[in-house]
Amino acid sequence: MSWRWLIVGLAVYYPLVLFGGAALKAEYNHVSQYISELNATGSEWSWQIGYLGFLPLGLLGLV
Repeated sequence: MSWRWLIVGLAVYYPLVLFGGAALKAEYNHVSQYISELNATGSEWSWQIGYLGFLPLGLLGLV
């Protein structure tokens, strides 16, 4: 796999995780809250954002 595609994949997937996760949580504010609050334990949608968003993003970053 070309490194260029990996960088493009990260550049596309990160905003999808960030803004997609925020769209699921009406109370989330990009300015006043940390990104980790999207996946806070006990909050709604936390496992979906964690396992379908942050985990693949982290694995993609490891490659």
